[in-house]
Amino acid sequence: MDTIKGKNQDMDIDETNNLILKLSKTFDNLFIKRLLVESKLFPVNEYIIVACLNSYMKFYQQLKLVNEKISPEKIGKYHKKLFTEITPLQIFDVQMFPLFGRTIYYCQHGQDPTCESHEKFQEIQFILNFWKRLAKTYYRTGALTIEEMDGVAKILPETDLNFVKDQLFIPDKAELSKIKRVSAQLEVYCFMDECETRMKISDHGPYELENGECLIVREMIRLYDGKNPQWAWSETNAIAPTSKIAFAFTLKDMNRVWFNDWGTLFTDPVDYSKNITSTAILTQEEGKNRSLDIEELKGYEDFAQKALIELYRKMTPWSRAEKIQAGAWVYNKNFDRFTNLVGLTDQIDWDLTEEIKQNEFKDLVNKVGKSVYSPLTWILRGPKSKLKNPTFFLRKNEEKTC
Repeated sequence: MDTIKGKNQDMDIDETNNLILKLSKTFDNLFIKRLLVESKLFPVNEYIIVACLNSYMKFYQQLKLVNEKISPEKIGKYHKKLFTEITPLQIFDVQMFPLFGRTIYYCQHGQDPTCESHEKFQEIQFILNFWKRLAKTYYRTGALTIEEMDGVAKILPETDLNFVKDQLFIPDKAELSKIKRVSAQLEVYCFMDECETRMKISDHGPYELENGECLIVREMIRLYDGKNPQWAWSETNAIAPTSKIAFAFTLKDMNRVWFNDWGTLFTDPVDYSKNITSTAILTQEEGKNRSLDIEELKGYEDFAQKALIELYRKMTPWSRAEKIQAGAWVYNKNFDRFTNLVGLTDQIDWDLTEEIKQNEFKDLVNKVGKSVYSPLTWILRGPKSKLKNPTFFLRKNEEKTC
């Protein structure tokens, strides 16, 4: 029996397959919508393929180093708070990247996961074990995904939630318009700086209030404040007043408010502007949370506008190869949120493997070889096919040399 030892538990092949099956269905629901969003600047699907394949090859060693220094339970317990870098998106990615990379690999090698060695399968079990323990501690509900919790993403402890509530105020029409505008501008900047991903952005809630309304929060972190740019291109002449900002809104008369495992907000009605009753603007400096007033938003607005122009001018001339490389870095190196906790970031090799550089990366850059796009065809197959064979391949008891 294929088994990996975990903390006070064993994960056998049946439990592994059950987790893979559940995560496969969640991934399908998330990724189909992602495929429908076309980017005019980045070859998003291509860099996702490269990054996830690279994760399947390398991530186990990175995670193993972190696990030797800190347990997933400790991460889940102490990093569920306002302005945390360990967001639901980052937690879901722990298993999603290597599992999708595994699917990519076997799509390109005849769709036969029985070719996977016993050792490689144990790496997948280790990753799933770590992720399960992390998610279980982080959510503290028995569920492992936001999807399992019917779209509820409550990550704030009582102290932080009360802090947010205490900062709420009722804006006038002009103030609310400005708040929404600045929030949208910062979101576009965050999206661009991470090569059109939501790595800097995290939506969460809904938190029920005593008057029947609900509270939602949108956080944006790693804004460039002149200190430590996340990427070489992140360093701009424009500098944010602080590296973190959050916008909280209370809503009334909503039919439904929910989130997905990538930290994205969905509402019914879609436009909830008229349902906003109060708001709060927050930041964090030197580890201390504080509120921002309307006048302070001008500094963030100026930053977002100018930084976005700078980023666009930097990125537009990039070659296709540079864009795929940058997107893959963003996907893979955002694990530094975990390595930073234990001081390992500078010890990690974040680059692509040589094999991927010389094969899939090169083929995707040059748009040659049908096999490099086969994972996308696999994802887009019909419901009956997915029911028979999930997107994330299950493990069969047999193993063969391929």
